Amino acid sequence: MASAKPKETDYSQWPVIVHTELTNSSVSKLLIQKRIKLRTSSLLSEGMVLFPKAKVVFLILELKKQLLSEMETSDAGLLNDGNNCRIFNRIEKLKCFHGIPVVLLLAPLFTSKEFKAVSDLQIKYLSDKVSFVPTHDAEETVAAMIAIADLQTPPKSDLLAERFRELRSSLLKPASFLAH
Repeated sequence: MASAKPKETDYSQWPVIVHTELTNSSVSKLLIQKRIKLRTSSLLSEGMVLFPKAKVVFLILELKKQLLSEMETSDAGLLNDGNNCRIFNRIEKLKCFHGIPVVLLLAPLFTSKEFKAVSDLQIKYLSDKVSFVPTHDAEETVAAMIAIADLQTPPKSDLLAERFRELRSSLLKPASFLAH
């Protein structure tokens, strides 16, 4: 059964909400270039971008500026600093939104320090529904945000759910070659 190709998601009618800190950032400029309406809000935590239509909220963390400076203050990494860590508090606020929380970890180069920070975050939030996506620059960050939001917005989300149902049903059918 061939499905019709879904239309591109039109964000011109559904604005994307960004924290006021991101107003003049390269991420905001790239979103505007993609013809996405932006609204600013100081109610969001710093570094947050909300796609209301897709029910996805993103937190942009620059590893060099934020995570690694906090890791340097605690000798054993992020995990031992626990609840006092400012980054953890921001991620906890991200989880409070009614939607899909995604943390975009921005670093031009992922060295062993960056991988240690990513690993610490993934271990800390292993049982939570927080996704971590590494990106290298603002263009990759915006591309990841749009791709994730598109997959969560109808008609693409409906098509994706339908394909997963078809896959599941095909995997659950008894194999015809085993019947002989």
